[in-house]
Amino acid sequence: MKRKLFLHVGPHKTGTTLIQKVCLDNQQALLSGGVFYPKNYVRIFGHHLIRDLIKGRQLSESDSNFFKEIDSDILLSSEDFISFSIKDFEYIKTFFSDFDVHVIYSWRRASLKMYSIWQELIKHGQSVSFFEFYHNHLARPAQSYMLSADLQVERFVKVFGIKKVHLIDYDKAAKDKNLLELFFSIINCKYSKEYLEKSESKVSNNRSLNPFDTETIRILNKIMSSKYGMHGNDVREAYLDHYSELDITELHQIMQTQVTSLPVGNYFIDKKTERVMYSKFKENFINFEQAQYTSSITLIQDSWLMNSEAITLINNLADRIHKKVKSD
Repeated sequence: MKRKLFLHVGPHKTGTTLIQKVCLDNQQALLSGGVFYPKNYVRIFGHHLIRDLIKGRQLSESDSNFFKEIDSDILLSSEDFISFSIKDFEYIKTFFSDFDVHVIYSWRRASLKMYSIWQELIKHGQSVSFFEFYHNHLARPAQSYMLSADLQVERFVKVFGIKKVHLIDYDKAAKDKNLLELFFSIINCKYSKEYLEKSESKVSNNRSLNPFDTETIRILNKIMSSKYGMHGNDVREAYLDHYSELDITELHQIMQTQVTSLPVGNYFIDKKTERVMYSKFKENFINFEQAQYTSSITLIQDSWLMNSEAITLINNLADRIHKKVKSD
C-alpha cells in the first residue's frame, strides 16, 4: 500500500499559520501517529521553500531520496501552494508517484475573506484600495478563484481525483472552534489540546492590523517604493519596528473622520458559491453547514487623502521611517 502525501494548500486566512505552527512544534507527536511534518523546506512555519522548487521544476534526486527514506505518511503545508497551476500539480503527482497524494483545502465564504486577503496584500507591499481590489473580482465572479472556490477545487479533482480531495468549512470550524481537530482527523492523527497549548504563545505573528495602521501602510507602500526603493514586507516591518517612536496620532485623527463600516456575508456570491460547493463536493466536506454567516469590516475611505495636511503628514512619516531604517 502506498504511503500518503497530504498537501495542505491553505488558502490564506483560513488558520493555515496556526496549523503549521502546531504541526511544527509537535513534530514528534505527529510522527508517533504516523505522519511526518518535515522541517526540511520550512520557511517560518510552512513548507514555502518547496513551493519555489516545484514552480521552478527543481526538485532533485536528493529530494526524491529524502522522501523515499521516510517510513510514514507525509504532510506538506503552504498557503502558497494555492497559486499552483494544473501543470504544477501534475508535476507534484509525477514526482511523488510513490505516494497517494491527498489535498486539504479550507473553504471560507467569499465576502467574509476578501478584506483579510486584501489586508494580506497590503502587508506584503501592495497599495491597491480595498474597493478597487474587491471590484476587480466582483466584475468577473465566475472567473475569480477567490470568489468562486469551486474553480480551485476542480483543479485538485482533475489531477488527483475527487476521492483525494478533503474540504473543511472554515466558517463552521471557526464557529465551533474545532479547526485543529478536523484537520488532524483528515491526516488520521489523534489531536490533543496540549498541542495548541505548546504553540499558542507563539502564533500571533500573523494577526490582523487595525484599519488605521493598514491604511497607513498602504499609502507608505506607494511612497516608500517611489522615493526610497523600499518594497514588499520591508515597509510594514520598518513601520511596526519603529511604531513606538513614530508620532502618528494626528494622522490617524484625520483618518478617523473618514471611517466607514460595511456589512459582509450572506451576499449573492456567498449564497451562489455555497450552493455550488455543496452540490459538487458535499461528499468531500468533513464538516459543512448551510448558514448565513455575517460580519462587518471597518475601512478608511480614500477621501482622507484629499486633506492637504494629511498628505504632508504621511510624507513626513515616510521620511522619518527611512531615516530610522538607515540608522539601524
